[in-house]
Amino acid sequence: MLLNNYLSPKSEKSVFKNIPMSLRYSDEVRNLMMTREFSIKYRGPSTLSYKRNPSYIHKDNAKTFAIYPYSSYDSNYKNTVLREYDEIVTRIKLRNAFQ
Repeated sequence: MLLNNYLSPKSEKSVFKNIPMSLRYSDEVRNLMMTREFSIKYRGPSTLSYKRNPSYIHKDNAKTFAIYPYSSYDSNYKNTVLREYDEIVTRIKLRNAFQ
């Protein structure tokens, strides 16, 4: 439900992108990561106090992050991921409704 706002375009490898760091430890992201089918890549600019390598940024200095399926999955995997994501969100909603 939260991540629906951050869906990547179909032409990109990531499933979700530009997710603010404030959502990194939300239940939704944590449950998705616990499936062990995704990886997180942190994103952000260099600052006066942190000069980053162009291909890397440390989590402490990131402003946003993206979620990728592991590269061993085929190109149709993104649709499967989105279906599974919808199922995970539904389970979370049901669990919260009965607590």
